[in-house]
Amino acid sequence: MSIFAEYGFGLTESAWSLFSPVFLAFLAGAVLVYYLLPGKMQWTALLAASLVFYMFAGVPYTIVYLLATSLITWRASCRIADLRASGGDTKSVKRVYLIALLANVGVLAALKYTNFLLGNMGALASLFGVRAQWRVSWVAALGISYYTLQSVAYLTDCYWQIAAPQRNYAKFALFSCFFPQMISGPISRYNQLGTQLYAEHRFRRENLLNGAIRISLGFFKKLVIAENFSRLAEYFFDVEGNPYSYGVYTVLGIGCYVVELYGDFAGCMDIVLGAARCFGIEMIENFNRPFASLSIQEFWQRWHITLGAWLKDYIMYPLLRSKTFQKMGKTLKKRIGRQASQRITTFLAMLLLWFCMGLWHGGGWNYIAEGVWFWGVIVLGQMTEPFFQRVFHVKDHTGRILTGFRQARTTVIYAVGAVLFRGPTLGAAVNMLYRAVFPGYFLGSFSKLGEFLWTAKSLELEEGLLWYFLVNGFFGYAIFFALSLWEKKHGKLQDALNGHTLILQATVALLIWYVTAFFGVYGSGYKPSNFIYGGF
Repeated sequence: MSIFAEYGFGLTESAWSLFSPVFLAFLAGAVLVYYLLPGKMQWTALLAASLVFYMFAGVPYTIVYLLATSLITWRASCRIADLRASGGDTKSVKRVYLIALLANVGVLAALKYTNFLLGNMGALASLFGVRAQWRVSWVAALGISYYTLQSVAYLTDCYWQIAAPQRNYAKFALFSCFFPQMISGPISRYNQLGTQLYAEHRFRRENLLNGAIRISLGFFKKLVIAENFSRLAEYFFDVEGNPYSYGVYTVLGIGCYVVELYGDFAGCMDIVLGAARCFGIEMIENFNRPFASLSIQEFWQRWHITLGAWLKDYIMYPLLRSKTFQKMGKTLKKRIGRQASQRITTFLAMLLLWFCMGLWHGGGWNYIAEGVWFWGVIVLGQMTEPFFQRVFHVKDHTGRILTGFRQARTTVIYAVGAVLFRGPTLGAAVNMLYRAVFPGYFLGSFSKLGEFLWTAKSLELEEGLLWYFLVNGFFGYAIFFALSLWEKKHGKLQDALNGHTLILQATVALLIWYVTAFFGVYGSGYKPSNFIYGGF
């Protein structure tokens, strides 16, 4: 039993959360039914489980949005194929594609961005002396940002003739709402996931053990790393109630939030991929040691991999191939040369990509600013890289000192974006950064270091068990860091254990659960905070 059972901490969270006992019991039941059914009927068990999960994990009636948009997408993909087969004209094919595309994007925009639009309209009206607080109370469907992008990718692949349409609506609905991925993705492609969902899978002990170990790692990252560092980040970011929320303390809070964010999202992905593996289904990875990146561009090729790949494949590259951009490139080429024109068109397409990246996270100027921040850093890096290579004669990037510097620089750049991501508003995020780095705040914070350490220790219960979180969080992170270094050489832990004895695999899984139980944040009366990316 965790220490939080005694002090009665509590947060609201669905009993069907991925890290709840209810979900584990539900998953075990679904796996049992799945393998008891004949191979050709197994996919129906997944569909039934997915619909049940969606009804209980979210607001029940929002399943109507999912079923309606998936029906439109499925029918449009079949219609596009039929028109092509019967020799239909290109305009008719394109019209069907655009109608279905607008239906998907329109529902997402209406449910997720209406209040953002109304808020800005109200702010604009206030400039003319009109007081208006317009707001709607629509409830967005669970995982709408994920399944919408997945459906748009499927529809576009069918339009581009990259994928063949699925003629069975029930099977396509399973692809749209496969329950492990509904909370936080990953954003799967039909050619990668679809065939696996409908294939026959015989029971294999390796899949069950592999999935169990992966799920165990997910619980460890969420309950030990993310939850402990979450309490620390909240403490340091409490501007109104914390006299130490500035300077070096805010920098420490930002660092804690970055660790929390990674542990939260990566832990969620471990649970998702582990759950799918229990059925013999291998979903695409969404993380690849992002903080080992040498640049922020490389970072986003390792963090939330499926979102970045989606934005490049369905926004950036189509823009660069569009007639508008091709015409722009030719005009600029005549005036400023081939190389400069290519850079300008590419940077402009990247700007639109990063704008969409920010907007995808939510309706708020802080999210848009986050996207523009990363775009600006990447553009600046690409423009100055030749200069620095000439000045410092940097040809080999494998040196330890240089590698460490570049990794630290990437982490700092990401941390700035993370503050923009976390702030309730753009103004609050900018103020947080100001209080962290302004010399008067930063230097002055050191004068209260002794007072801070004594206060946090002597008032540990009143101050949110700061030392408890600090020790448990950093111990958990040390274990995670050591595991990360080990996996760099040997591959994923669960894969490396394949072929070993059942006793060894079971021992590893139990050891992970033991560490999670000892250092994790849980207990009667306490429920961990929602997955951060589950809100998108």
